[in-house]
Amino acid sequence: MKSYMPCHRNIELKKGTYTLRLGVLDRTTNLMGTASAKVTIQ
Repeated sequence: MKSYMPCHRNIELKKGTYTLRLGVLDRTTNLMGTASAKVTIQ
């Protein structure tokens, strides 16, 4: 799974700046992690 994300979600957002936070669980190792990114919708 190093080359793609097996999840796809569309959401509608109004114009503005948002913080996107993604949490993941590796079911093989039971390790969890998060990633955050600022997203600007124009």
